Amino acid sequence: MSAARDMDRLRAVFEAAESLLAAREDQMLTTDEWDALEHAVAACREPPPDERTETFRVDERGAARPLRRPQARRAV
Repeated sequence: MSAARDMDRLRAVFEAAESLLAAREDQMLTTDEWDALEHAVAACREPPPDERTETFRVDERGAARPLRRPQARRAV
């Protein structure tokens, strides 16, 4: 994971937390603020691409497709 990506994720959590606090202060707290915070925190917990275990990918049309993993080269 890159430091810039980590900072972007932390900023997203911070911004979601600020929105949550502002909405609470205005007594206008809705599920939108909770959802934004939940999604920002979940993004911080997401494993890096090289540690993911999915066996599929989602193509540009939204369909699930098998994931092609690089084949190990055999010694001759």
